[in-house]
Amino acid sequence: MNNKNYFKNSNNYAEIGAAEITKYLESTGWNVTNVEGDKAYQILDIDLVAEKDGETVTIEIKADTYKNTPNYFCETVSNTSKGTKGCFYATKSDYIFYYFMEKYELHVIPTQEAQTWLRLNESNYKEVSVKTTGSKGEFWYSNQGRLVKQSDLQSAVDVQIIDFKQYFNIAC
Repeated sequence: MNNKNYFKNSNNYAEIGAAEITKYLESTGWNVTNVEGDKAYQILDIDLVAEKDGETVTIEIKADTYKNTPNYFCETVSNTSKGTKGCFYATKSDYIFYYFMEKYELHVIPTQEAQTWLRLNESNYKEVSVKTTGSKGEFWYSNQGRLVKQSDLQSAVDVQIIDFKQYFNIAC
């Protein structure tokens, strides 16, 4: 399976996702710092640092625009030409915030537990390749990942699901 993923659109989704997640966290009392542009955090694949009541957590954000998919796309290779680890394995965050933007649903996944589980089970899931292209359709690179059933990962690790429809006052 090859999908076109226009880089500009992907960045836009990530920016929107980060902004909506930040707004939500701040409304619940967290002090949030976006560190996406900080090289030290980029190396660790961390997007946000949140602090509340003396607790600090780090967050990697994945924004997904598929509304009715039963899967998570767990990126295992970020650039097939370079053989670099995908963010699902590369992130050193405490949590992966997997945000289904079209249905306003945030899945809070504990990173280490999910990484351990996926390493043991990734061969059970379909591997897909996603092409990243420029705005004119020119090929830049491909990444790879596994289509992991949400229900399987949720059975294996404690995934918290937050319904943003209520938060954003969106009618069902």
